[in-house]
Amino acid sequence: MCGKLRVLGLQMHCSSLRLHEGKSVQQSLGGHGVLQVICNGQRSSNEAVTGKVGSSEDSSPGQAGCRYGRNSSSQAQLDPRSPPRLCPPPIENSLQADRDREIKFRDSLSDFTFRAISQMANYYDEDEDEPVELEDDRKVSLAKWFLQNAPSEEMNHVAKDVREVLRNDRLYELAAAEAFQEYNLKEMISVEMPNGTGQVIVSRYGEIDGSHYLDPRTAQVAAVDHVKQISTSVRPATDEELPSSDVEHYRSSVDAELLKYVEEAYPRGSCSVYCTRGKDNFANDGGFELTVVISTSSFSPQNFRGGRWRSVWTIQLSPNDDSVNMRGHIQVTAHYFEEGNVQLSTSYECTESTVFQEAQEMGISIVSTIRQYESEYLAAIEDKYNKLSDTTFKELRRKLPVTRTQFSWDNALQLSLSREAARQVALNQRANSRNR
Repeated sequence: MCGKLRVLGLQMHCSSLRLHEGKSVQQSLGGHGVLQVICNGQRSSNEAVTGKVGSSEDSSPGQAGCRYGRNSSSQAQLDPRSPPRLCPPPIENSLQADRDREIKFRDSLSDFTFRAISQMANYYDEDEDEPVELEDDRKVSLAKWFLQNAPSEEMNHVAKDVREVLRNDRLYELAAAEAFQEYNLKEMISVEMPNGTGQVIVSRYGEIDGSHYLDPRTAQVAAVDHVKQISTSVRPATDEELPSSDVEHYRSSVDAELLKYVEEAYPRGSCSVYCTRGKDNFANDGGFELTVVISTSSFSPQNFRGGRWRSVWTIQLSPNDDSVNMRGHIQVTAHYFEEGNVQLSTSYECTESTVFQEAQEMGISIVSTIRQYESEYLAAIEDKYNKLSDTTFKELRRKLPVTRTQFSWDNALQLSLSREAARQVALNQRANSRNR
């Protein structure tokens, strides 16, 4: 039997996995959220598991996002006749017979997903023998969904497959024009500026318009080609795009300390500090807001893995009442695809407050808080990774085999020795009878 495991963004195709109907396993992340795995009780060639990773106070599924399917069914199906939705609807019945075989991968997409995406071109009507052509709008909608839900650092692999399936450059370009921009903003990718002054993060916090993004550290605005994921030109930022000198004093202090932390903790990471509210309010009512963005990724196709870390910290500073309020949101995605497909997406939110200080001390205090929370969350994730196979996955297996008879593992060696001894006695008796 084959099982398909979905834990929010976690999707695993595993063999020899039989599950209890209605079985539920819940694991705490030690104050950093809850991992819950639930068997939905489907009794088919593929038994399914649904679950979630998120805050222990938020029980709504699907909040942290997913890859290639958010539905709780074991069938990642696709019905071209239904209206567009966030997750693909059911795959055609003609693919039902293929579910029992093990999924093999084609680049970053599984054959299972590739068969699903192939239905963008046409599908079989139940009452017709010939395939029915989809409308162009439907093809573009489906293509955008697959592009937007590509794993971190694997957008180009998915785009290559989507383009091959569509076989229509006009439709592909329509889908890519929107999908790449949304994907880049969601992933918060960083691109090298052409003048060699550093990298700019593509994020909503520094967005001037749909193709221009501010880099506060160098006070430049970079033009970005979303499809090629490169910066084509830069220009100096205007005074309206930059904060006042007083606010900039605090922003640059936080940025300097943040840069030290990111270089130490995330070797390939990028970071930036934006003033997202009250650029000129320091001398007026004293309230302004800084947003810290950290983004780093790791992709190693030769080791069949990839992933991304994104954290956004909103810092509200009020010098008049000596208060600083911080709110953090961390999101981690991971993809492992060596002879399988495991995708994890999990997020964590936290709040903290401190007192207002001078700029240099303020920068040290803020970054120290960020370091503490991110280190604790990373440690909690690593701890659960190490315990998943020994606890959570073990609880999903049946206590008894299909025969409902418990196997005596303690006597397994004794039974094996007895069987071997009986075999040897039979051989000796046969040899003696021949000699006579």
